[in-house]
Amino acid sequence: MLLAIARSSLESEAIITLILVLVPIILGVLALHIALQRRAETGIVPRVAIFALGIIALLAWTGLYVGPALALLASIMPAYRSVLPTATG
Repeated sequence: MLLAIARSSLESEAIITLILVLVPIILGVLALHIALQRRAETGIVPRVAIFALGIIALLAWTGLYVGPALALLASIMPAYRSVLPTATG
């Protein structure tokens, strides 16, 4: 796709194709940035951000259904803790 754009002139069709290529890349980079931040515990802000990215991805037909659905599910999953609580008593 990029090879075809490189050999053609930048008309409206090529710009639309470029946008269709860049939207999934930008959404993926944003999702990775949010997911890979180090936190003691996952709060509500990253969950809402991932949820919003999932909704935007669904509306933009990014990854069809699987990728956005996984992002939506990841936003409502319980927080992962690397250290298990110990039993007292």
